Amino acid sequence: NENATSDATFFNYGMVLKALRRPAEALQPFTRALALNGAVAETWNFRGTVLNDLGRHDEAIADFDKAISQRSNYPEAFFNKGRSLAALRFYDQSLSAFEQALSLKPDLAEAWYARGNVLAELERSVEALGAYDKAVATKPDFAEAWLGRGNILTALKQYNDAFAAYDKALQLGPGLAHAWLGRGNVFAELKMHSDALAVYDKALTLAPELAEAWLGRGNVFFDQRRGEEALAAYDKAVALKPDLAGAWFARGDTFDSLNRAEDALASYDKAIELNADFADAYFGKSLVQLSLGQFQEGWPLYEWRAKRSEFDLSHEAIEARGVSIRNSQSQIAGKNVAVIGEQGVGDQIMFASMLPDLVRDARSIAYQVDTRLMAIFSRNFPTVNFVSVARPEEILSQNFDSTMRAGSLGYLYRRTAASFPRAPYLKADPGTVDRWRSLIGGDDGIFKIGISWRGGTAKTGSERRSFALDELAPLLMRDDCQFISLQYGDVGDEIEKYNNSARRKITYFPEDNIDDFDDLAGLIAALDLVVSVQNATVHLSGALGKKCLAMLPWKAEWRYGRSGSQMIWYSSVELFRQSASGNWSDVLSAVNSRLSGEIAKAR
Repeated sequence: NENATSDATFFNYGMVLKALRRPAEALQPFTRALALNGAVAETWNFRGTVLNDLGRHDEAIADFDKAISQRSNYPEAFFNKGRSLAALRFYDQSLSAFEQALSLKPDLAEAWYARGNVLAELERSVEALGAYDKAVATKPDFAEAWLGRGNILTALKQYNDAFAAYDKALQLGPGLAHAWLGRGNVFAELKMHSDALAVYDKALTLAPELAEAWLGRGNVFFDQRRGEEALAAYDKAVALKPDLAGAWFARGDTFDSLNRAEDALASYDKAIELNADFADAYFGKSLVQLSLGQFQEGWPLYEWRAKRSEFDLSHEAIEARGVSIRNSQSQIAGKNVAVIGEQGVGDQIMFASMLPDLVRDARSIAYQVDTRLMAIFSRNFPTVNFVSVARPEEILSQNFDSTMRAGSLGYLYRRTAASFPRAPYLKADPGTVDRWRSLIGGDDGIFKIGISWRGGTAKTGSERRSFALDELAPLLMRDDCQFISLQYGDVGDEIEKYNNSARRKITYFPEDNIDDFDDLAGLIAALDLVVSVQNATVHLSGALGKKCLAMLPWKAEWRYGRSGSQMIWYSSVELFRQSASGNWSDVLSAVNSRLSGEIAKAR
């Protein structure tokens, strides 16, 4: 049969061109073959794969459906259809197609691998790992599946197993640049910066156009606070791959760290343009806007934090109750409201500035807070039922109509600068204040100043926010001041070491538990003034209305605003900012000068 012969010839010619990776040329012979004989399922299937290679996924799906209509038990056609659906981000339909392929051919390793890729994209990491495991069990020399396994193990923070998977991938495919990239990402996660950079360089040697390796290099530089080098690496990444949303987001974070707010906003906007569900980019943009006082725009985007893993709530059952966002006052009015505690103790104090508004509107309130805040909050807001974040089951036992996060009170009540009352809203226990005054000593003409010199964690930039006590000598050596430690945490050895060699000693009460903020509030209220780095002590001082001189790094947290000496949350807090990154000398000089002025005024 001449037509059948011609059909086979065109089919074979198309297969040769496809094998040579010339899909545009392969399309024509497959189409000619189908014109001669449209009843061959394999031809529809392989023309679909060529259309896939050309990015014409909708047309490819139609070809795969045609192949399946002619042969309903064709696993490869279901698999290829799944790949097209995945490329179009129709992930649920894609998974269904892979399941159909695997039901017909359980040992189709490529389908297990592709299924793992989709599950990884959906952040269903445990299921993705299971799919990759099936792929390598079925086909042990499947280098790309070992690579996928390494990537998902990295996402699961199982770093030793991730290294082993990447090593296996590289054993099978030494030129697999993405496996080197994966190893670099693990080194970066482990803060092994020099190793990460070396491995990223290896990946770029193999694949100079690998934008993700430039992104990785930028992330290492960002971690090392080498902002300009980070920007150069991110710029290279987006030049190679303009739709790499993660690099645009990282540029935003870097510009923000360099105090270049407008550039940061532009980069976040680009990331969001490329990925409309990019929670990190929305959240990053919100922090810049809030720091600029753009509350109307910033608070709605701040609600995206709920999509970030670091803001996961403490109990699955709380999530299941349905936590609302972007509430209006009419939704809260007269309702029984549960407020879920989130973020650090300083933020919990700051967000409590909006509790008087919520008390006014709601019928009843159950409010989660850090255990250290239970006593002071319960005394100051007697109509609120406070429960500890350490006991999430207690919030679940409450009878409430609406559940919200504490940080969402900003969207509800602080949409303009004029809506910030900046008035004290906490009072220390009078008996505790008297006890502290007795411990500190009588009126000897010496100014009593609380000092806190450490803040944050490694993740929140403790190094750039904190002092060693020796660095505070220009303040601590004053003869007209007595400095009393307000530093929470275990600092006894640090103070002892400093006091052993210092002419002026720091007063310290190791037997008292100032980690309880009710006790700390009493101590602060007993003092003349507080000097603190950016930490919860600033928030507690502001909430009490105690004069506080806050020493801020070049790039302060959003709560402190982008510039100026005033803090919009508290009227009693005065801000002293570094004029250049890492330069504390000007801050210490300005604080010292202000202390002299405050002491002169008091006398």
